[in-house]
Amino acid sequence: MSRRPFLEHADGQTFAVAVLTESSVPASAQPGAEALMSEVARRLRDHLRQL
Repeated sequence: MSRRPFLEHADGQTFAVAVLTESSVPASAQPGAEALMSEVARRLRDHLRQL
């Protein structure tokens, strides 16, 4: 997984997407949370590309 702060597409569009969470539960105890937030970021990027 890329940890770059931006993503440039072949068509020249560049996006920076940040999805943040806060929890008192360690990330290792809730592995699905990172996967869910990755999906949220991906859907947000896809939506922005359609504008």
